[in-house]
Amino acid sequence: MSQTEELVLVSCPSRGTKARASSTLDKNTNLYGAHNVLDLDNDCTCWNSDGDTGMANKKKTKALLINFNRLVDLSCKGAYISVMFQGGFVGLNCSTFVSSDGKEYKCMDVDDDDPLIDAEDTNIAQKFDFSSSSLSLNEMKAVKYIKLTFEGSTDFYGRITIYKLEIWGKEND
Repeated sequence: MSQTEELVLVSCPSRGTKARASSTLDKNTNLYGAHNVLDLDNDCTCWNSDGDTGMANKKKTKALLINFNRLVDLSCKGAYISVMFQGGFVGLNCSTFVSSDGKEYKCMDVDDDDPLIDAEDTNIAQKFDFSSSSLSLNEMKAVKYIKLTFEGSTDFYGRITIYKLEIWGKEND
């Protein structure tokens, strides 16, 4: 791989990347906020979603939004996303979307039976290659946002815990 083709951590906060979530456990954003998934220096931080308690058997969709604050290229060879869940609190039925403007999101999943992110219930970092996306390479060349939505969890109460999230691709010139 030549120097110009090397992957970089495009989700690095020092490059302006931010994270937001649909919910945070006990609304404690300092301890459980979405920004913690991008903190690769501290192994003790995480995003922890609220659960589904009090929902009368209704599950809440949880979402995690990564805003690169610039356009990045996820179409390059080897580009991937790595997610480290807490075992027992793994997000299920994940759908992955990308957008260049934050208004129109395109689904990267091939279909419901073939999602880009199909996580196992483990606390080991799991890698998902963007080459298995349903989108064309052109649609992945200029990405500003990635949104992950989870329809379920391995936790009885519906909570999801993510310790680390890394997105590797290329910077756009």
